[in-house]
Amino acid sequence: DFVNTPPNVATPEYIANYAKELAKKSGLKCTIFDDKQIEKMKMGCFFAVGKGSVNKPRLVVLEYNGNGKKKPIIVVGKGITFDTGGYNVKPYPHILNMKDDKGGALASIHIIEACSKLKLALNLVAITPFCENMIDADAYRPDDVLTAYNGMTVEVKNTDAEGRLVLADALSYAAGKNPEVIIDIATLTGASTVVLGWVGTPFISTDEKLTEKIKNASKKSLEKVWELPLWAEYEESIKSDVADIKNISEEGDAGVIIGATFLKNFVNDVPWAHIDIGTTVWSKSDKGILTKGATGATVRLMMELLRG
Repeated sequence: DFVNTPPNVATPEYIANYAKELAKKSGLKCTIFDDKQIEKMKMGCFFAVGKGSVNKPRLVVLEYNGNGKKKPIIVVGKGITFDTGGYNVKPYPHILNMKDDKGGALASIHIIEACSKLKLALNLVAITPFCENMIDADAYRPDDVLTAYNGMTVEVKNTDAEGRLVLADALSYAAGKNPEVIIDIATLTGASTVVLGWVGTPFISTDEKLTEKIKNASKKSLEKVWELPLWAEYEESIKSDVADIKNISEEGDAGVIIGATFLKNFVNDVPWAHIDIGTTVWSKSDKGILTKGATGATVRLMMELLRG
């Protein structure tokens, strides 16, 4: 329902307040960082994406403790409440329905809510950065160089590849919490449509055990997923002449993989999986168990994984 909610209603602050109330009802710890705190934390990529909007960014962190001092599993969700594409503005009709660009973050919030309701014997943290990618005199530009939370510098080649910038800081923040694994859920690319159409969700993982768990959860939940490789050759595509890395390749090939190759720089050595719901976040029509509109992609998948 929140993915379907119009972007003039479901702003970063509005969703942050919703998360706070949900946390109270579910017995979760909730921490919310505002734009000034995000800037002070030196989340330079996240802050840059959000600063062009009058609706200021929020970083929402929800925590569920169901197993003492065990290392947490961390779910990071992309939460762009509306994506114009920035100065690389999206053409019509692709700019329509960009309210669904917050689907990964909202899935993450409700995954942790479900863990609390089911009293699962694990520790889970949901990290959800919310902002709008808008065009304004203060908006970030192509060719800007940003400094991420982990100190890496990033050359912006396309302001419509904003999700990976927001996730870069959120993933770095997650890695600093010494987790067991990190899983990010993101409406990251239109290239996901090219890979699997509207039928399934591509994912990439750095850990074989985590990969198998995702595949097994896929069978149980009936949410179709397919693993793509993360070969070292792709790293050449995001090398920059003026920064550590750039946020897209200039060739435009292997979009899903290039997005993951970028994100891998921000998880350290923590076992990690990236799930790209750029296509499956939305259904164009009633089909099977799905109704037209937002699908809640990955919620069922993740709950089977966490219960396994």
